Amino acid sequence: MLSKINEKLMQVKARVLSGRKLKAMLREAQQFLHDEYNKCSLLRERLASEKSDVDKIEGLSLTALFYSILRTKEAHLEKEKQEYLAAKLKFDESVQAVKDAREEVQRLRAELAPFTHVEAEYVYLINEIQQASSACSTATSRVRSALDECRARLAKTERDIKRLSRTRLELIEEG
Repeated sequence: MLSKINEKLMQVKARVLSGRKLKAMLREAQQFLHDEYNKCSLLRERLASEKSDVDKIEGLSLTALFYSILRTKEAHLEKEKQEYLAAKLKFDESVQAVKDAREEVQRLRAELAPFTHVEAEYVYLINEIQQASSACSTATSRVRSALDECRARLAKTERDIKRLSRTRLELIEEG
């Protein structure tokens, strides 16, 4: 009985360790998702700022008028468009990283689902082993007690036999 429980315990222990590893991976993935989400928010703000810079130069703003007068409007517009495109590329990469991180978190949650009760099962099996061990100890104690009683009776019987042998010898010698 104990060997079957021990075998089951080893299997459950392996599942507990796997579950703990998955939980750690999930925590890491959630932290990465959080970090990427924050990064994406910052890049969104930068993208909006770069778009605003391009719009100012392209539109009829004071900035556009100033650059037109200096005859550097096209150069500044090109520079701002390049900065906008670079910000857009980083933002798009960040959006994809957030999407990938969300998918990883969902995958890990799904993979972790079968492990939700494995630690409770492990505790249950340990309790079962302790109960079985206690029952074995009780049975062993009973056997030892019975053996002690048999030894005591055997010792008493040996003493009785020796006493009877002495008495018989005494009777033979007297007789």
